[in-house]
Amino acid sequence: MHGLTLRQLRAFLVTVELGSVAAAARNLGLTQPAVGQQLRELEGQLRVRLFEKLGTRLHPTPAGQALLEPAREVLAAVKRLHEAGGRFRAGDAGHVRLGTGATACIYFLPGPLRRTRHSLPGVEIAVSTGNTAPMLQALVEGTLDVALVTATPDEVPTSLIAELLFHDPLQALLPRGLGSVLPACPRPDDLANRPLLLHSRGSTTRNLTDAWFQKAGLAVAPGMEFDSIAAIKELVAAGLGCSIVPGMAVRVEHPEMEARPLDPPLQRPISLVLRANQVPDAALRALIAELRRAGDL
Repeated sequence: MHGLTLRQLRAFLVTVELGSVAAAARNLGLTQPAVGQQLRELEGQLRVRLFEKLGTRLHPTPAGQALLEPAREVLAAVKRLHEAGGRFRAGDAGHVRLGTGATACIYFLPGPLRRTRHSLPGVEIAVSTGNTAPMLQALVEGTLDVALVTATPDEVPTSLIAELLFHDPLQALLPRGLGSVLPACPRPDDLANRPLLLHSRGSTTRNLTDAWFQKAGLAVAPGMEFDSIAAIKELVAAGLGCSIVPGMAVRVEHPEMEARPLDPPLQRPISLVLRANQVPDAALRALIAELRRAGDL
């Protein structure tokens, strides 16, 4: 049974419809011997006669009649298979699993996601958030299709490929009243003795912040730690302390606080990561293009 081919089934159905091998050959764009060979091979596979000649036409035998519906079902299923594949090639359908950090999810992704959905409305995009290490592990395990992480390409496992999209400068976030007593570009010793509201330990932003202070010979103990950048911004605006946050989170002016560049400058890399052996479909290619576009802005 493993020798059955779609060409054999198609030749059988066209021959039944037109009543002769010659007519079937013309319809299929083949030679008459080629169609005859396909029919003989199909009969050999099934070990039954499929046609008998009545007058000038070929008619299906009882075995041939029994084969008609299954053969039509097979070809219809193959047609649906090609149509489904075509929708994914064209981007009319698809499911993309994207992993990213919480800050990028809030302040960077809305534009790329909106444009991708506008151009490919049939595509489903599932977004999960977390720290860099779990995102990279999920890519390796195949539970994510693409990730935006705070890492340089050389920090990514060799089973993955990474592309640096941009550097996001970290900035000091200050209550509005405090800005008048601090320099335009705060240094570590300007902030070390202030109440600090920092990201939770383990996040890339927190690791970079701690290293920034340590390089200046300072060890800081934050007054409060948060998983939420939105919470940090609200509490800074309320005058409860200062913070160091990703630049993408403070692009919009707020009347109760201000953002200032750091001295020395501090930045975090934002990289696009895929599996090395991955073949992106149209939906994933479209999303990647929008992420690159946003990274260039």
